[in-house]
Amino acid sequence: MSFILHNTNCTLRKLIAIHNPVTCLSIRNLKLACILKTVPRTPEAIFLKANPEVPIIAVSDKENVDIIGPPDPVSNLRPIIRKRLLHETILQQQLRMLQDKTQEWNQKFWSEHNTKFIQERQNFILLHKTSINENRTLTADEMSEFYKKFLDDNWKIHLKYNFEWYKQFVAGPASIVPYNTPMLGRISQAFSTYLPASATNIKLFDNIGNNSKSSIIYENDYIILRFEARYPLIQSWKTRYILQYNVPVYEYLRKVGNIFSLKMRVVDHVMLDAIIKNLHTRILLPQDSNVVSVTTPTEVTRRADEKSATALSFKRPTIVFSAHHLPEYCYPEFFITYTTPYIGLFKPVLYISAYIEVLLLSCVAFRRFDMYLRNPQ
Repeated sequence: MSFILHNTNCTLRKLIAIHNPVTCLSIRNLKLACILKTVPRTPEAIFLKANPEVPIIAVSDKENVDIIGPPDPVSNLRPIIRKRLLHETILQQQLRMLQDKTQEWNQKFWSEHNTKFIQERQNFILLHKTSINENRTLTADEMSEFYKKFLDDNWKIHLKYNFEWYKQFVAGPASIVPYNTPMLGRISQAFSTYLPASATNIKLFDNIGNNSKSSIIYENDYIILRFEARYPLIQSWKTRYILQYNVPVYEYLRKVGNIFSLKMRVVDHVMLDAIIKNLHTRILLPQDSNVVSVTTPTEVTRRADEKSATALSFKRPTIVFSAHHLPEYCYPEFFITYTTPYIGLFKPVLYISAYIEVLLLSCVAFRRFDMYLRNPQ
C-alpha cells in the first residue's frame, strides 16, 4: 500500500505566497526566495523499496508529519498514521490515541453502512431485471427509486451518526486541547433564536435569574432574540436557560360550535446548527375538556395523557409529546380537536371568589374567637 506525505511546511509556504501583495514584483520574489531557502520543499523521507508495488516509507524524527493512505475500498476513508513524537507528553499521547479511536469508529460505521448499501442495491437491480425479463442497465430514473427508499429508511441512522460523531469529537480530541491553542476554534459566546412575529412578553432566565445580556430585534415576519451566556462556552461546557413568551390565540385556535381545533408546532426554532437531543412538550387543555382526536407527525411520539393541577383549576387534561434527535430544520406540527363546556370558563372566577371568602372568614374567626386568657380588669 502506498502512502502520501502531508507536509505542513509546504502548505504554509503556499498560503504565504497567495496572501502576499502583488504590488511590487521584486519585493514578492525576494520574500518568496527567503521562504524557499528557510522552508524545505519536501520532508526528509527515506524510501526503502521492498518491491515496486508496496514501497516502505520511513520518516525522520525531525519531520512533524502524518502519513495519509489511499481511500479504503469499502468505507472510502483515507487511513491516517499519526506522527509519534520522540518526547511525547501525556496530553499529546492521549490526543493521538483518541484521534485513532475516532478514526476506527468512523471506519467501522462506514464499512458496515456501505456494505449494506451495496448489497441492497444489487438485490434491487436483480429483482428489477427479473421482473421485466431484460438484461440491461437500469436508467437513472429507475435507480432513483432505490436511492430515495434507502435514504428514507436510513435517515435516522445518518442523524444518529452526526450526533454520535459530535459527541465523540467533543468528549474526545476536542476536550483535552488546551485553552489557548489554534485547534480550539471559535468560542461560543452569543446565540440567536427566532420567535413568531406576534410573540409578546418575552422573558429569558438562566440558573441564576434574569439574563440582562439579551436584545430583541423586530423584523417583518419574525423576532430575533440575541442573548449571551454568563460565561464563554468552551468545548463541552453547558448552560441552561428558560425562554417564555406569549402568542395570541386566534393564530392557532379555531372554533366551530362547541368543538375547538388547536394547530401548533411541537417546538419553535431553537438556534442555528443545533440538534434537539430530547424534547418533551406538554399541552394543557381547559378543565373538563374531552379530547376528540390528536394528530401527531411521524417524528414525534405521543405519551400517556396526564392530569395537571394549577391554582385555578384541577385535573386539567394534559397531552404529552416526546421526540429525540430533531434537526434544526424539522418543526413538526400537531393537531388537537377537543370539546369543552362553557361552564368551565366561569370556574376560575368562582375559585378566586372562594379563596377570598375563605380568607375573609378566617380573619373574622381569628378576631372574633380570641382564645387568649386576659385579666377582666
